[in-house]
Amino acid sequence: MIMNRRILFYIISTILIFLISFNEIDASDTDTIIFTKGISVSYWGTLINNNGLLLSLEKYYLQTEKFKIIGSASIVFQRRKNVYTSAGLIVGSALRKTYNWGVFFEYGIKFGYLGSYYDFDFYKTNSDGNIVNIGRKWTNSIILGYSLGLGYNFSKLTKTNLQLFIKPNLYYRFPNYDNIFYFNNYSIEVGLILHPKWFK
Repeated sequence: MIMNRRILFYIISTILIFLISFNEIDASDTDTIIFTKGISVSYWGTLINNNGLLLSLEKYYLQTEKFKIIGSASIVFQRRKNVYTSAGLIVGSALRKTYNWGVFFEYGIKFGYLGSYYDFDFYKTNSDGNIVNIGRKWTNSIILGYSLGLGYNFSKLTKTNLQLFIKPNLYYRFPNYDNIFYFNNYSIEVGLILHPKWFK
């Protein structure tokens, strides 16, 4: 029940941010618009008992009609039921190719920090060789990742300034306190990208 409420909160938050930004969309001739920045809001998780929210700011460099080099900075929040709650900061760089009919592909690398607060106690061995309960704790990790993306840019064929995407991600997390490779070592991003006029 708690997890269902969290998922509902993420969905509602995303919709509200979209609606607020949508009112600021430029409805002029999209063929002449070159955006230099964007705001991305996405689900970030494994779709199975591991759900989160990723908020990103994108900056576009060396743009051509089809290609963009993208720099990004993201804040991530994630919850795995009965295991941990995580928060972190991720920076990344990607190359995005957009076709005339709106479909785009991208790939990129990511680097960041991920901290986790676990729902169970940690134990360690003291100098006397006894096992001591040190309680719940916040742990710190560095993550290095690679992502692939597939999306659609509605502004190519319409006056709707919106992009939808899905991005599978693979991460290397160090140290990995879960001792299970797939914990926080892969994720799926599903979200949208906006270019509101007030964000220049």
